[in-house]
Amino acid sequence: MLHVYITGQIKNKKKIEQFSIDCLEHFFKHRIKRDVDIDIRITKSHTDNSHGGCYGDHQHVVLEIAKGLNEDSTYHPFDYKEIIVTIAHELVHAKQHIRRERIDQSESESEAYELEYMLYDKYWD
Repeated sequence: MLHVYITGQIKNKKKIEQFSIDCLEHFFKHRIKRDVDIDIRITKSHTDNSHGGCYGDHQHVVLEIAKGLNEDSTYHPFDYKEIIVTIAHELVHAKQHIRRERIDQSESESEAYELEYMLYDKYWD
């Protein structure tokens, strides 16, 4: 069973939670019987100045999602759609962790970029 937890400030947390479950169920089709925790941590900016990151294992995955980036001591917020697409991207990586997929970094990123807008278009109202 998938459990999604969101921390940090962002509007529509319930909608994002449902979107996340819908995206993951796209891959798993209700076949996960064990508990899997997905922690989505919303921050003002990511430590490496990227849009987000994902780490974890087959039982617990953490998604770090930035709401903007710091550039030349100036904060540049992302628009809301960009944040949701980033969540979709990182959920593809979550799927890779949960399934214990052993693929190299370029394949991992290629899959995430290939699927992020499809997931957004299909599951975000």
